[in-house]
Amino acid sequence: MRHATRRYAVSRTTMRLMRRSTAALSSPRVMQGDFGRVTLKASARSMAAHGHAEYHCVFKLAGADTGFAVGQQRLVLDSDHAIVVNPWQTHAKLDSDGEPTLALALLLDAGWLAGLMGWDRSPKCGVFCQQRAALSPDIRGKVARLQQVMTSDGAGVDAQRLQALRELARAMVQQHGADPAAAPPPLPAPMDARIARAMKAMGAYADGESLGDIAAQVGLSRSRFFEQFRNCVGVSPQQYLRSQRMALATRRLSDRGVAVTHVAGELGFDAPGHFTRFFEQHIGFTPREFQRGLVGA
Repeated sequence: MRHATRRYAVSRTTMRLMRRSTAALSSPRVMQGDFGRVTLKASARSMAAHGHAEYHCVFKLAGADTGFAVGQQRLVLDSDHAIVVNPWQTHAKLDSDGEPTLALALLLDAGWLAGLMGWDRSPKCGVFCQQRAALSPDIRGKVARLQQVMTSDGAGVDAQRLQALRELARAMVQQHGADPAAAPPPLPAPMDARIARAMKAMGAYADGESLGDIAAQVGLSRSRFFEQFRNCVGVSPQQYLRSQRMALATRRLSDRGVAVTHVAGELGFDAPGHFTRFFEQHIGFTPREFQRGLVGA
């Protein structure tokens, strides 16, 4: 009986924190650093299918339930479950049913997560066995705490945000992840040296350089390059290139003094509007909203 009472009290506290910080949220909030990125935003729109090198955990805070496509699965994000995605798993947010969904999303650098968990190496394919994770009272409280500090300002709040992020990330792995040392997941396929060279070239994206050009540089036909790239990495070359462009875009936009038009030109977009649509399709809000929503890390 005492245990049940304690869980009820935690639940009431959690809901009070969520309501208070939700009411304070008028625009997206973004925290970016060597850990990756944390976003707090409301959206009803779908997002483009994509993959990236980071772990991704999404928690619903308020509003409508919404769907996610992760690989071949169709999953529901609701108040009782998180969506968790391993590196290079293709995924997409689907349209919300009616009202927007307020969500807290963690994009966690694999090396940072390995250091946090004390792993000797960073897992290549990920540690989450299921892509829809039930939320315990402990995790709910940690989600509420991170939401609260993401919408707070003042002395010492940067350190509080990082601590709240560490505690939530650690709890998610402990409760829903596998130990990579005990059962290391295999790569989709052994890495081809030609694909590794192509990935390096795509990481140093050059204006006007097509995927066909990159395939020729590494000695593969376009069709063979696309097939072998997916076998080795788990996503298509187009998805990989888009992830690299998004990573560069968010790094550059983290400097509030850098103009959106300048970043658009750096990434090879003919017009700033094309870059804005690309950015919004992959992160859920515009580049200017990203810059306005930045908080310290």
